[in-house]
Amino acid sequence: MKIIHPSRFQSRGFALVVTLALMILLTVIAVGLLSLSSISIRSTSQGGATQAARANARLALMMAIGDLQKQLGPDTRISGTADQIYDTNPLVSSTPQSQRHWCGAYQSWPAALPAESRPTPEFLQWFVSGDPANLKQKSYAKEAFSGNSTNSVEMVTTNSVGASGDTVRVPMISQTAANGMKNHFAWWVGDEGVKAYVPSRPSLPENGTASQRYAMQTSPHFGLEVMATGADKPFATFDHESIQNQKLVTWQQTSFAASSPESIKLLFHDISAQNRGLLTNVRAGGFRQDLSMILQTPESSIRRDVLYKAGGRDGINLAELWPYHNLWTQLKSGGGNSYSSGGAISNSASYLQQQTSKAAMLTDRFYAQKQPVFIRFQQLLSFLAKPKSPATNPLTYELGIVVDPIITVWNPLDVPLSLQGSFMSVKYFALPYDLKVTFNGVDNKISLSDIVAPASTLTPAGYNFLTIRLGNSTTLPLILKPGEVMTFSQKNAPTTTTNAGLVDVKPGWVYDTTAGGFYYPFKGRNTSQVFRAGDATFDYSVMPNNDKSLGTSYASAHNIYYKSHDSSQESQHVGYYTINNRITASDSKYPYFL
Repeated sequence: MKIIHPSRFQSRGFALVVTLALMILLTVIAVGLLSLSSISIRSTSQGGATQAARANARLALMMAIGDLQKQLGPDTRISGTADQIYDTNPLVSSTPQSQRHWCGAYQSWPAALPAESRPTPEFLQWFVSGDPANLKQKSYAKEAFSGNSTNSVEMVTTNSVGASGDTVRVPMISQTAANGMKNHFAWWVGDEGVKAYVPSRPSLPENGTASQRYAMQTSPHFGLEVMATGADKPFATFDHESIQNQKLVTWQQTSFAASSPESIKLLFHDISAQNRGLLTNVRAGGFRQDLSMILQTPESSIRRDVLYKAGGRDGINLAELWPYHNLWTQLKSGGGNSYSSGGAISNSASYLQQQTSKAAMLTDRFYAQKQPVFIRFQQLLSFLAKPKSPATNPLTYELGIVVDPIITVWNPLDVPLSLQGSFMSVKYFALPYDLKVTFNGVDNKISLSDIVAPASTLTPAGYNFLTIRLGNSTTLPLILKPGEVMTFSQKNAPTTTTNAGLVDVKPGWVYDTTAGGFYYPFKGRNTSQVFRAGDATFDYSVMPNNDKSLGTSYASAHNIYYKSHDSSQESQHVGYYTINNRITASDSKYPYFL
C-alpha cells in the first residue's frame, strides 16, 4: 500500500505582509491622530481668538456705556455732532468727512449764571475709542485718520452708507495678551437724537374741536416724503397710516418701506427706528415743569413769578403765560366767512374772532393773542422820471422817488383768525437816511424825511406820511388761515402824487413801472425840483443821518381801528417798531396797550 504524505511546502513572506499592513494601519492612525491634534489645536486657537474678540466687544460696549453714563447721565449735558465744528464759515464744517458723525458731550449753560453772561460752550468728551486725554479735546475730531492707518478702523463702511455716503472712522485701541497675541478693538456712538424717526402713529380722526386742535399742535410724523438722495426720494410713497410701517424697529427694516433697500443707504445718518427723548431742564436739571395745572387756575389767583431775566430785566411771568394756555376758551364755531386769500371757514371749524369795539377790546384779556403778527415792514424806494408840466421842447423830466409800502403778516395760531368787523393799520415814517444824487459831478443830498414829509408849521419833518390799513373792507376783511403768511400792498393801484394819507391795501404785490406806489418829487424844504433831459444820467447813494425826530421810525404803531380811522374814539394803539429804539414807550405821542 502506497501512503501519500501532504506536501510540506508553505508560502513564504506572509509575516512580512502582515507586518507591513500593521505598519500602514499604525501610520494611518498616527497621521489621523496628528491631523486631529492639529485640528484641535487650530480650533482651540480660533476659539481663543473668538473669545478674545467677544471679550473685546463686551469691553468696548461697557466702556462706551460708561462714557455715556458719565458724560450724558446728568440732565445738564447736551450732545452734538462733530460736523458743527468750523473754522471761519459756519456753513462749512472743518471736520474730515469720516469723522463728522462723531458724537460729543457739552456742559450746558448753568442756571446759576446771570442771563446776560453767556459762556463759551464747555466741551467734555467724544464718544469714540481712543486715548482719553485726546478725546477730551474738541479739536481732536479735526485730526484726519488716513484710510490705511494702523491706528484707526472704519466702523461704518460703504456697505452701510453706499459708495458716496459718509463712512465713520475712529481711533483703534491695541493691547498685547499674556500669550503674545495682539488685540485691537474700537467703538463709536452715533447720535440717534439728530435723526428723523421713521415709524409713525396714525392720524387721529378729526371728529371734534379737541381732536382738530391736537392734530394741529404738532406734526404726527417727520416729512419723510421730501427726503432725497440725489434725484431719488426713497420714501416718496411712504404711507404713514400703514400698520406695517408703524412696527419698524431697526434701521434695516426701514428699507421695507422705501423704494429699494439700496436707496436708503445714503440716509444712514438721517433716519432711525429708535429715537426717544426726555423733557429735561438742561440748565437746572430734572424734568421740565408741567405748568398745566398752575395755568388752569383762575387768573386772579395765578402767581406772577418771573421765569427768567434777560439783560438785567425781568422776563415773562406766569400771568403772561395764562392767556396763551387758556386761549382755547375763546374759540368760536360756525364761521362761514371768506379767507383773505380765498376759500371760506368751514361751518364746523373752530376759529378766533377779534373784538369789534374799543370797549370790548379794553376788557378782553385775550385781545393781544387774537391778532396776527407783523413779520415784515418794507418801504420799496425807486426812481421815476415824469415829463415836466407844461411840456417843454425838447422834453425835460422831473426826478422823483416812488414809495411802495409792503407789509407781511402771519397767523401763528393753529386755528383761523378773523378780524371781521375791525381792521389793522400801520403808520409809516420816513427812513432816517439821506439820498444823494449826483449830476455831472454836482451833488444833491436831501433827507428822505424832507422828501416824503416836508416840514411845516403843523407837521415836523419826518412825521407820519403814510398809514396803510389791512382789512378795511366789508368785501375783503382780514381773515387768515392757520399758520398762513400773507403780503399786502397797494397792489395795482395807480401811482399817486404825494399826500398818500390813508391807504387800504390788498393781498399781494406786483411791481409795475407805470402803476402802484406813491410819487414824491426829489426836493427838500429849501431846494427846488430837479429837472433834466431825458438822456441825462446820474449816480446815487444812501447813507444814515442823525435825524432824531419821529422820522427815525418807519413803522411806528400798529393799531386796531373800529368803525372809523386814526384819532377817533374807536381806535387803540397797541405797539410800535423803531430803528435804533429812538421812540420810547413813554412817548406821549404813542400810548400803547398791553
